[in-house]
Amino acid sequence: MNAFKYFPVILLVGIIALYSTGNYANEATASVNSSGIVSMKSVGYGKNKKVALEDAELAAIRQVLFEGIAGSAQPLPLISDPESAKMQFGNYFSDLFSKRYKTFIQDNNYSYSSEVKGSKKVNLALDIDIEGLRSDLKVNKVNVE
Repeated sequence: MNAFKYFPVILLVGIIALYSTGNYANEATASVNSSGIVSMKSVGYGKNKKVALEDAELAAIRQVLFEGIAGSAQPLPLISDPESAKMQFGNYFSDLFSKRYKTFIQDNNYSYSSEVKGSKKVNLALDIDIEGLRSDLKVNKVNVE
């Protein structure tokens, strides 16, 4: 019976953890061509198609910036130290992730949408100007690789 007295605390911690990580998980895979354009497939989730498409675009941008693209010509992230860059250049990333990231997306092709537990799931194929993004980081003096 003592286990039940901790149930509200465990439930509260679970809810906080769920909402602190964002609305939904996302993923992206990609390849880089010789002209510095990243062709990516990204998955996004949201309450509607528009939000899911933005989530997929942001997942792709975040992967290029903070994770790199394993098995491609760009295996390292563009940001050499993601955690310190996020702290030091918070205003830059807030501006970039609000809408400005779209200037680095050359083409996107919505490929599929489905309903997943009351939300939309979108698979998106898109091209990102990795060289333009790298130049923007350098102009703004954000630490790059």
